[in-house]
Amino acid sequence: GAQGTLYGRNSMGGVLEVKTLSPSRFKGIRGKVEGGSGGVFSSRIAAYGTHRAVAAGFRHGDGWFTNLFDERRCDPNDALQLRYKEERMLSGGIFLEGTLSASMSDEGGYAYGQYAGGHLRPPDYNDECGYRRMYLAGGVTLSGISDRWRWQATASVQGLLDRMRMDQDFTEASVFTLEQRQRMAGSTAEIVLRPAAPSGDWDHAAGIFLLGKSNRMAAPVEFLPDGVRTLILDNANRNIPADVGYLSFDEDRFTIGSDFGIGTWNAALFHESILTRGRWILTAGVRLDYEGGRMRYLSQAGIHYRFIPIMKASKSFSMDYEGTEVQHHAVILPRLSALYRMTDRWNVYVSLAGGHRAGGFNTQIFSDILQNRMMNGLMAISESIFRAGAPSWTAERPATGRKRPSPWKPEPSFSLSGASPET
Repeated sequence: GAQGTLYGRNSMGGVLEVKTLSPSRFKGIRGKVEGGSGGVFSSRIAAYGTHRAVAAGFRHGDGWFTNLFDERRCDPNDALQLRYKEERMLSGGIFLEGTLSASMSDEGGYAYGQYAGGHLRPPDYNDECGYRRMYLAGGVTLSGISDRWRWQATASVQGLLDRMRMDQDFTEASVFTLEQRQRMAGSTAEIVLRPAAPSGDWDHAAGIFLLGKSNRMAAPVEFLPDGVRTLILDNANRNIPADVGYLSFDEDRFTIGSDFGIGTWNAALFHESILTRGRWILTAGVRLDYEGGRMRYLSQAGIHYRFIPIMKASKSFSMDYEGTEVQHHAVILPRLSALYRMTDRWNVYVSLAGGHRAGGFNTQIFSDILQNRMMNGLMAISESIFRAGAPSWTAERPATGRKRPSPWKPEPSFSLSGASPET
């Protein structure tokens, strides 16, 4: 269930902690090689010394789905991972644990086929699809104990470079494609205090958490010849009487560019207490979580148009969509639980916990917004041009949807769970 009190954002469904093997517990070399159908091959090797460990891994797969358009596998994949870990005791009884990892992947995609007549057809599309990523992460944890307190301080940094290409219509026609590139960097810090020796039946923990993240994203959508004709020109000319004329573009393709600068920040204070009374273990906690985000966006596109036969020469038409969206929210996340030890093997418990998934910004909507705005602008121009020759008709403009992109709010959750027995 939700684990919002201690872990905050994005822990609605629970938390899974993964720890790699510690060089303090194992010395030597470990390795593994695997192979299987579909051209799957992977290998890993790690070496553990007194204070440090290094590891490397590689994975390859030929893919499982064939794209009928070019008779090639559409989902091959290759991945490489490197990792370094160090543990040592510093002066003053402070224990240091540090990790540094890097991963690179190159994947094909996507195995999407049309669903028609009650049957799912194999993938059959003409434009490139795939995903490439480089991810870097580093973290340091310091922990220690004094006469009164046990403390732990953790800091981390992350960096991501990626590129996704997608044939958005997933057909053999050249309609439109998307390329998305991200340049993301983030950091976190957390300090947690616990009593060195719990006072009687009472144990507790309190802490502070900070997060900052920035993302520079470019997500241009390219309209290709079939898309320019069917999605734009045909829709526009459908509203222009045939005896009046028609709209034409000089370009058979154009790009709707979308650039974003997105910043996210988060701060939280939390506390959790555990009270043991006889066979009862009672837990109560609360977290005050504040999050903010800012998105700066710029979408732009331009073409050269001509209304035939009214216009003798083409004119340029461009459209910009620029602005800033900011959002803030604060949530209070509680936790209450009770566990009763019936015997050494049998327990009964019930838990009520709150969590939330962080909000954000929808970057996928901007190409639709600008496409509709371009259509509206061109239809307004066509009305003014053709009005003298055809005063009785009016263009039907496509719906624009939301005039401004709206950030989505965080999704809260409360989970009530219980179980019996527990071994």
